[in-house]
Amino acid sequence: MIISNPPYIPTAEIETLQPEVRDFDPRSALDGGADGLDFYRMFATRAKPFLKPDGKIMLEFGDGQADAIKSIFEKEKWIVEAVKEDYSHRARILVATL
Repeated sequence: MIISNPPYIPTAEIETLQPEVRDFDPRSALDGGADGLDFYRMFATRAKPFLKPDGKIMLEFGDGQADAIKSIFEKEKWIVEAVKEDYSHRARILVATL
């Protein structure tokens, strides 16, 4: 199983984050590239060799990114089993398998 909370903030939005996040979290922990999806593309294309046949990947993501991330994984032939909500009922976790 691979579980990750990768950087998912689009580069241009980092300066608009709350000061307690923007000023204290390492930029590398926040910056997900131009659209915030760089790490999801990387996981979708490179993670398979690290999983056993029935292995799963679970990834946290930001608001409004669910459809794009689901599409990225489906394009790479992953089976998206679920998109789970957080406690505030926002789509927040992608669960996929080989």
